[in-house]
Amino acid sequence: MAKTAKPLVSAKPPALTEAEKKALSDHLHRRQSRPTAPKVKIEGNKGNNWNLGPDGADPAVWQAMLERAFGTTEGAIADLLLSAMATTIWSDAKNPPSVPAINSVLAMMHGINPADEIEAMAASQMVSLHLATMECLKRAQLSGQTFDGRDMNLHHAARLTRAFTAQVEALSRYRGKGQQKVVVEHVHVHSGGQAIVGTVAPNAGGRGTPSNSEDQPHAQTITHEPVAPVWCQNEARDAVPVTRGGGTEALPDARWG
Repeated sequence: MAKTAKPLVSAKPPALTEAEKKALSDHLHRRQSRPTAPKVKIEGNKGNNWNLGPDGADPAVWQAMLERAFGTTEGAIADLLLSAMATTIWSDAKNPPSVPAINSVLAMMHGINPADEIEAMAASQMVSLHLATMECLKRAQLSGQTFDGRDMNLHHAARLTRAFTAQVEALSRYRGKGQQKVVVEHVHVHSGGQAIVGTVAPNAGGRGTPSNSEDQPHAQTITHEPVAPVWCQNEARDAVPVTRGGGTEALPDARWG
């Protein structure tokens, strides 16, 4: 008599802890507060000729999401930058990059969130530099890699890392538009003086000079009421002692070495 197989009973997942519940809630809230990144699929793959299109989304909505991810309102710029980034993904010479890989670099671009075309170009270079850096690091750790090959790949990775860091700093400076913020912790104003609190901008010589207070609506003038000076009265006024000899002696000649 054949034995009947017992139905598989899935184990009940353990209950979430309070810390896990909070982490999950915070992550879901953060995901809902951020716009969704566009996703692509490959259309018309014929050798090296392949096109990228929307992955299930409405074409008009997808195009708007793609342009927003690249900080532009021009579809041609978004298509060009996306194609350029996709070609930097390491893949077989006869096949295009995989769809998950393209969507990954597109999600990176979406996360950097460029505000205009300059930021989009800098951000796309940052993504490509990161991919090249990780490829060099992976090749340095390949099984059977020679010492020279490992050293060369690590050297290239170090150079790419420095270039990536420079791009991040350049993007940060561009986003700040060269503005400087000066925070005044303590202001000491002496009697009869004035202090102008406002924006301090560097002049052509590089030194900080206060900007015109008339141009700063938020500038405030700090003044103090004039205070009469207090003199120390010394009625006795001790006489200054006279040097020995009554001060009539001639000064000696200077000695020269």
